Amino acid sequence: MSCTIPRTYPKEEEEEEEEIVRSNGWMRWMDDRSGKFYFQEESTGKTQWEEPEGWNLGKEKQDDVEDEVKEDTGQTLDKLEEQEERREREEMDAERQRQKQEEEEEEEMQRQQ
Repeated sequence: MSCTIPRTYPKEEEEEEEEIVRSNGWMRWMDDRSGKFYFQEESTGKTQWEEPEGWNLGKEKQDDVEDEVKEDTGQTLDKLEEQEERREREEMDAERQRQKQEEEEEEEMQRQQ
């Protein structure tokens, strides 16, 4: 008597699908790098960081989103936004410093001529 043993294969890990949040013709997504939300207009595909006019999630939905962000990142949404703002300020400061250095080098070259 022979029997066939079915082969089992490990299941592939399913990727979590990001819930699409919509309001007034816009979709909200989270930027993986910064953890900050950005918005995409459904009809045009245009994206922007600022909440579009008329965007309204409602308090309960906003709380759910903030809980999800904290679960994913270990930080509150406010903390992530503070970090992003600080990073942007640091980048702007570094750019100003580079520009100042370039100007000083250019002035030095002009004096040497």
